[in-house]
Amino acid sequence: MIQIRLANNTQDLNGIINLQSLNLQKNISENELKAEGFVTVVHDFEVLSKMNAQTPAIIAEENGIVVGYCLSMTRNFERTIQVLVPMFEKMNTLSYKGKLLGDLNYLVCGQVCIAKHYRSQGLFKKMYEYSRMHYSQEYAYMLTEISHRNPRSIRAHEKIGFDIIHEYADPSGEIWKIVFWDWQND
Repeated sequence: MIQIRLANNTQDLNGIINLQSLNLQKNISENELKAEGFVTVVHDFEVLSKMNAQTPAIIAEENGIVVGYCLSMTRNFERTIQVLVPMFEKMNTLSYKGKLLGDLNYLVCGQVCIAKHYRSQGLFKKMYEYSRMHYSQEYAYMLTEISHRNPRSIRAHEKIGFDIIHEYADPSGEIWKIVFWDWQND
């Protein structure tokens, strides 16, 4: 039976890192990348531990194995993961319904991933709902960015309530969509 819960130990964090490694764009075929989606950022154990200490990841776990995760991070991490610096810089300059995002109390989804054999079973939605339930008292919004080359992820985020609020190219030319979920008005 799959359990959705907060990551709370070293085994959970290592499980996240293992699942992440299997789904990094550099570790999957071009066909799988297009059909199944991918993750971009590599989180080392130290950074993941610091993120988890502040805002624990939501995991889907079965028989002690992490089969899905939804990482969260606050703006404290905006300079910690180099590949995410452009995202944070861009987010803080954007507006949503006339309000500057930099002035809002938001949480960033640091990455979401589900093991191949567990996809299309509702875990994506369940993990995000758990995140909302756990964090919405402190944070009114959740934001993240998704590569335009990952349409499966874009559709999944839109389906649960995220709105695309901006698109930009990072310094390498990769095009990203910034998505926003208003937890208070959904």
